[in-house]
Amino acid sequence: MNFFTKKQGILSLCASFLLFPAGLGAAEIVVETPGTLSELVGDEKETMESLKVSGPINGDDIAFLREMMGTDMGGMFGGLEMKEDGKYWYTPIGCSLASLDLSEAQIVAGDAEYYSGKVTENDAVGDNMFEMCLNAKTILLPETSSVVGNFAFGSSMYLESMVIPDGVQSVGKSAFISCYSLKQVTFGTGVTSIGSDVFYQCSALESITFKSETVPEIGNNAFADVPETCVIYVPTEAAKAAFAADPAFAGFTIEAES
Repeated sequence: MNFFTKKQGILSLCASFLLFPAGLGAAEIVVETPGTLSELVGDEKETMESLKVSGPINGDDIAFLREMMGTDMGGMFGGLEMKEDGKYWYTPIGCSLASLDLSEAQIVAGDAEYYSGKVTENDAVGDNMFEMCLNAKTILLPETSSVVGNFAFGSSMYLESMVIPDGVQSVGKSAFISCYSLKQVTFGTGVTSIGSDVFYQCSALESITFKSETVPEIGNNAFADVPETCVIYVPTEAAKAAFAADPAFAGFTIEAES
């Protein structure tokens, strides 16, 4: 059943809040004034499981999203649990947000910190921006993104997939370090460099897709912990030959999609 919930102060904040019929805990929010996301979410902060955010967002909004995904500005967590794989898994603190869609959002520069000592820059998925987001299983990045910083998703242990938008040129070092559950990653056409240790302790990876025919510059040990069962997909046979010739991909199966 479709229903529309109005929050007090929405008109003064120049934004709107719409719960869509995907079920309880799912929401879509259009933000027109950066920094107002927490006021729009309101009482649904702890129970919301799926959220799409459109419009400009700043450090205050990112910090609030981090809280919804089980951590805080300093990367706090609820505890440690050793699982059968012998790894220590962090547990989140509060809230339930597992699916975040920022594809129609735009990160804008501001002075507010989203992580200790870190502030937003225009169109940058900055250093540590989604580090330790322990509830997160899927995050769709803004299509306007131009860079993914160092440790951007580090220790987000339950993150399962990631698509790097075509406008991103560089992915920083250790961007996915200790993302134990990460299975699929797609690098957009614009990626020209990938930092060192980008997939350190990402032993669950099943596939990595490159949309560009050109092999990006690869940092040290970028794929060292990726299992050799992981398939590398590239767009053409020519790209397959180029990737196969790069030592970073030695031992991997490389498949051309066309």
